[in-house]
Amino acid sequence: MSKNGTELRFLTCLTRRFPRIRGFGKLSHLIQRYYHRKARDRVQVDVLGFQMNLDPMESVDGSLLFAPQIHDYREFRILAQLLRPGDTFLDAGANIGIYSLVASRLVGESGLVIAVEASSFNAACLRKNCELNQIANVNCIHSGLSQKH
Repeated sequence: MSKNGTELRFLTCLTRRFPRIRGFGKLSHLIQRYYHRKARDRVQVDVLGFQMNLDPMESVDGSLLFAPQIHDYREFRILAQLLRPGDTFLDAGANIGIYSLVASRLVGESGLVIAVEASSFNAACLRKNCELNQIANVNCIHSGLSQKH
């Protein structure tokens, strides 16, 4: 095991145990910044029960890597209350797909997630994350959205 892998495992083992109490998000962010002291490679890790390919140097990816239990947990709770099997969910600005992955589980095989991402790089990451989890109910669309034609 490389030194980088050991360091990351140690840090994430610590930060992923942080409670959802005021201040722990900031502490997780400080640890993430410490990890950024040198360039890092992408990693494949479990995030909320999904396999994701993440870049520790990116903001959203880093947040999901170091403290997924804190990242947007209120929004995920609302999705769990609103989405039912068979529903359709539009993820506009899907980024790397964490909302699409969560929604895909909630709407089930009979539901559909339409994930729209304008960035070609992020759209490729979104597709990769769906493939890693063998998710068939997410339709990844590389396009921008606008109110004008």
